[in-house]
Formats: sequence, C-alpha cells, structure tokens
Amino acid sequence: MRNWKPSAKQKADFALKMQNPNFVADREAKQERKQEKRIAASAFDYPTAGGKFIPTLQQHDYALGNMRTAERLGSPYLDSFRAVTVAYVAQIAVSHDDIHRVNTVIRNFIEGDSMSNQIKAGEKS
Repeated sequence: MRNWKPSAKQKADFALKMQNPNFVADREAKQERKQEKRIAASAFDYPTAGGKFIPTLQQHDYALGNMRTAERLGSPYLDSFRAVTVAYVAQIAVSHDDIHRVNTVIRNFIEGDSMSNQIKAGEKS
C-alpha cells in the first residue's frame, strides 16, 4: 500500500490557508492539545527519558557564547543553554533534553538549516 501524498491542488490550498495567521494559530493550538493528550495517556516517563549527562566543553562554550540566540528561540532554549553552562562548570549531570537542544542549535547553524533562518527573520522584526 502506497503512502498518501497530497495533490498539487491540495498543496496549494493548504499553502493558502497557512498564510492566514488565525488558521496557523488554531492549527498549532490543536496540535499542542493532541500532543498533551497523547503524553497524558502514555505510560512513558518523559522527565527521565534519555537520562542525564555532563555537558562537554564544546556544548558549554557554544551555550555561553550564544545566549542571545537562545533568547530569540524562546524560553525552553534559554533555560537549556543556562542549564548546560552551569552543569559543565559544576560538573553535574543535566537532562538529555537540555543537551539535545544545544546540539540541535549547533548542528543547525553549522548546516545553515531552517533554525538559523528563523533567527534571522526574528532579527529583522
């Protein structure tokens, strides 16, 4: 069985809908509600998933030198950058999620991925 793919008309209709800020906000809110519902019904232990690790020097240096980038990306990234910085200095383990956020930003800036474009767009506004 083949995977479903939208037709050209369906893609164009969706692109047109995504230009409406109300539609985008409603869609994101609906996706968040669905995600929260899935997490609530899941037996998976999200807070401890991935374990805890001591950040590396590279992660610490990047997080310390790029706090403004983290501010532009939002509160979860800023909190993660701070946690990685403090954890490295104190040599204590920090959540894998925090390290993952720092690594994601590092990787996306090296590859010039969409996250850097998102930040550049934020600089212009």
